[in-house]
Amino acid sequence: MAATRQTAAIELTRTAQGRRDAARIWARATAVRAGRADLLDDVDRALAGIDAQLALPDAGLHLARRNGLPIGFVLLVPLGTTLHVGRLAVDPSHWDEGVENDLLAHVEKHARMLDFTTIDLWVVADDGAAITRYTAAGFRATTDVRDVAGRLQRRLELVLY
Repeated sequence: MAATRQTAAIELTRTAQGRRDAARIWARATAVRAGRADLLDDVDRALAGIDAQLALPDAGLHLARRNGLPIGFVLLVPLGTTLHVGRLAVDPSHWDEGVENDLLAHVEKHARMLDFTTIDLWVVADDGAAITRYTAAGFRATTDVRDVAGRLQRRLELVLY
C-alpha cells in the first residue's frame, strides 16, 4: 500500500523565531540551487531580505511545518487588488514532497478569502523547473521582465476573478 502524503500545516507567524526559520530555509534553498555550499548558513543576509519585505504595509510571513518542524514558507505582500508572493521557499531536504504545492494552494485560498483578484510573483527567467511548477498551478507568464543583480526575471500571475 502506498504511503499517504502528509500535507504541511501552514500558519501566519509574527515571531522572531519564525523569521529566523524562514531565513534559514531561504539560505539553504538558494545555496543548494546555486551549488554554493559556502552559503548554506548565510542566515543573516537572508533575514535582512525577509525583514525588508516584511516592513512593507500588511506583509505577512506564512510558515509551513510538518511534525512541528519548519520546512517552507511564503512571504505575501498586498499590492492593491494583487497579492504578491515576495518569497517562497522549501527546505531542500523536503523538495519533491509537495510542500511547494501546499504553499501555493494556501496562497490561493488566502487570496480568495481576502478578495484579491490576482496573485503574482517574479521568477528567474531561465529557471524552467520553477516556471513549470508555477504554470501547473495556474500561473501564466506576463510580458513584464526585470534585471535583478544580473539575472533576468519574469513576472507570472494567476488571475482569480
